[in-house]
Amino acid sequence: MTIIGIRLYKNAVAIPIAVIGIEGYRGRIHDFYLFILIEIVAVPLLAIVPCVLLNIHFNRNKSKISELSDRSFESLNKLNEKSNFFNKYFPPIIINDDYFEFQHSIIARSKKFYFDTLSSVSIRKGYYKGRMYLFKIETSEGTFDRTVKGNDHFVTAIYLKLTNDYPDVPVSLI
Repeated sequence: MTIIGIRLYKNAVAIPIAVIGIEGYRGRIHDFYLFILIEIVAVPLLAIVPCVLLNIHFNRNKSKISELSDRSFESLNKLNEKSNFFNKYFPPIIINDDYFEFQHSIIARSKKFYFDTLSSVSIRKGYYKGRMYLFKIETSEGTFDRTVKGNDHFVTAIYLKLTNDYPDVPVSLI
């Protein structure tokens, strides 16, 4: 970017003042300084914002993973071995012994669903720009809809956890 700025400056100086006039020359120099200022301020900001968002996300996930029991941590590692690169570092669902939670985006907060408070869970397979699973979760607090895109391993894990460990919670897989 600085090379472009230097070229602009050379072009601004290369045109004789007699051809464009003193006001035109000052305008070109002013535009050159604005371009350099934008380059110095905006380009680092474009690099810093994603780094800060990723740092927030990883720190949040680090605290969630430290809360996991040993058994839950082992199951998360097994799921990560089967997952693609993106889902290894951005898992769509984190399953603990007494709750599970959906990860939506880097900046959005997730909600914990405790297994004891579940009334029913419905999992429906759908297609929109690829495979996705629609969860309809009824708890004592209300009904919640969540979506998991394209990852069978995490959906299978939550289904098996619900059917094996919590048989009193009705689970429908459509």
